Amino acid sequence: MPVSYLNTNQAVKELFGINASCLRSKANTFIRNETIPKTLVMKEGFADASMGTRGKVHLQPKALIPLFNAFLLDAFLGDSKIVSSTMHEPTKRYSNALLIEEVLHNLDTSENKHQLSLAASSFITQLKDPEFNLIERKLDTPFKDEQLPQLNFKLTNASLLRELLLKNRLALTATEQLLLAFLNKELEAAYHITQTLDSELLAKDATLQMLVSFIQQQYKEAVSFTHFLSSLPD
Repeated sequence: MPVSYLNTNQAVKELFGINASCLRSKANTFIRNETIPKTLVMKEGFADASMGTRGKVHLQPKALIPLFNAFLLDAFLGDSKIVSSTMHEPTKRYSNALLIEEVLHNLDTSENKHQLSLAASSFITQLKDPEFNLIERKLDTPFKDEQLPQLNFKLTNASLLRELLLKNRLALTATEQLLLAFLNKELEAAYHITQTLDSELLAKDATLQMLVSFIQQQYKEAVSFTHFLSSLPD
């Protein structure tokens, strides 16, 4: 094996200068769900859960770029599957970029909250740009000193979006209820909320329109799959 290959511990240390078990665990998840392309991963040894054996996984140095980007997105989204789709599916990438942009605006408590910092603005611009290759180019980090907020979350799979909503959960708008249900993977609840949203609110909010469309499509696919399973012979 080439010396330049890195295990996930070394990769996290190289990117952020720290050893953090939560980041190593998430890095392994990004490898398993192929957020990090298979071409940048080398597996060594044989894995068999029943025998208690685990194969070793090593990353090419080029894998540090998509891994870094995945961690940035995970700070906002908190779900490895959503991070993966954002990294690899253009439509979901753009809709989630709009969602993240809204999060950044809401996290800013200054009087000029409509104006994002230069770094945050650059991050959003890159994320919205389909020509910006998330596998080959690092996003500009919107976080001070590249310190990931995940390290301060109380919940393992938390995110800035979830934290923002939970802070204000006693006075959630319909939109915030929708986001919270979606992040908590309560698909049926999220779908029912989409049925109650005011048409005027939808007409004014492109991000909300995309989220509603995505949730409704996911719900219909889930219902269709459930019906298919129930039609199968015992």
